[in-house]
Amino acid sequence: MSDEETYAGVVTDAELVEGSTGNEAIVVTFNIEGKGKLTLTSYMHTKEARAFTIRQMKRLDFDLESRDYDVEACRREIVGRKADCVIEENEYNGKKTLRVKYLEGAGQRKMSPDAIQRLRDRLREPPPEESAEPEGDCPF
Repeated sequence: MSDEETYAGVVTDAELVEGSTGNEAIVVTFNIEGKGKLTLTSYMHTKEARAFTIRQMKRLDFDLESRDYDVEACRREIVGRKADCVIEENEYNGKKTLRVKYLEGAGQRKMSPDAIQRLRDRLREPPPEESAEPEGDCPF
């Protein structure tokens, strides 16, 4: 295996844990074809760790911020969701294992019925007039 590879995975479990140092995390278990069950551990004890966790959960179609940080609902609702998992080899106490390093994607999520209606309404309107010619070969 190279340093990092991407595989399709499905969430099979998620649990809230408190590490030996007292730092809380969401541990998400994925079933990854050909690799078995691997985990992604997302901590929340620093600003950067919290931002990483929020991004990862959005990639699983769960917005922690808009759901008032309901980590218990997140734990329940992400089971069964799919994601592209970047896998890496990890060594701890002399033992090598594989783990999910992060989830690929731009944090896209399904549109709500209201958002779909807004899009339909906007698409029914004529496009805005262009104020200048586009640069290069790009038609948009």
